[in-house]
Amino acid sequence: MGLALTGSSDRRTVRSTTVPRFLYRPAPLAPSAYEALAGRSGWRRDVFEPEAGVAIRGLVDERHGLAVWALRGFEDSGGAPSAEAFAADARRLHERLVAERGAARDRIHLAGFSLGTHLAVRLARELQEAGTPAASVCLLAPFETIDVFQNRWYWRLTRPDRYETVPFLSGLQAPVLIVHGAVDEALPVSGAHALKSAANGTTRLEVLPGLGHVDVVNTPRALALVRDFILTHEAPS
Repeated sequence: MGLALTGSSDRRTVRSTTVPRFLYRPAPLAPSAYEALAGRSGWRRDVFEPEAGVAIRGLVDERHGLAVWALRGFEDSGGAPSAEAFAADARRLHERLVAERGAARDRIHLAGFSLGTHLAVRLARELQEAGTPAASVCLLAPFETIDVFQNRWYWRLTRPDRYETVPFLSGLQAPVLIVHGAVDEALPVSGAHALKSAANGTTRLEVLPGLGHVDVVNTPRALALVRDFILTHEAPS
């Protein structure tokens, strides 16, 4: 979510030795506004950078930086994947944005795609309880509940990690946007409707006809919804 940013405003850098792996573009001005996108667990090494690049071009303007996080255990990120490890990464990396790069807490927008939507909501709820709420939360292709097994040959003998989004979303006060493809083949759009029902009354749901699961992170009209939502909820400088 919050990631260490360096370099000029038009340079993208990959840190392959960090847990987790991330790609970013820094904001040119301080206090900086950052959008933070949790990467989906299905990103392959040869797909992470191109798709993250699409997100950078589609989500940010000259006033914003973007940090794209690839989950640990995937896309060359070190460490072993688990629900609690992901949550700890989110908290730690968010603090790095604030402590090391001077990002103003009230100007950090959280976004997640697929499995990352759960982590965005969980971090937003933790920040709210700490008295430092996120500026906004955007969920692309979210879900209500899923069980995730480790990718091992003996996976049937193991206990899955269960990700339940509603307990963290219920009571969340930050502005929330949900974007889902109407023909999502991986996570049914019914999950987005369930989250909308559980969320605060101002939560906005956009179901986009003809879009599948991955389409919501590489289609201009989907990214435009996220960008406009973030700008609408931008804190004054």
